[in-house]
Amino acid sequence: MPGTRFTQAKLSQALEQMRRTLADNGFNAPSITYTLTEHKEDQLVDVAFQVVSGPQARVGAVAVTGDPGMSAEQFKRDTG
Repeated sequence: MPGTRFTQAKLSQALEQMRRTLADNGFNAPSITYTLTEHKEDQLVDVAFQVVSGPQARVGAVAVTGDPGMSAEQFKRDTG
């Protein structure tokens, strides 16, 4: 956030939030790097992130056994 004091803890928090958001969307092996550019005369730090999400996890075939109380099509629709 512009105007926020830069700390290593906030940088670590930002990285963790990006990883969590990617994992929530099926990207479990991202590569996240960053570059810091200091502007000492203005007491500013630019942080540039590069994110490579990697492959998205996919669910394979799902088999339902027993009596789920609904058709296979309805089950797929309700769980998709």
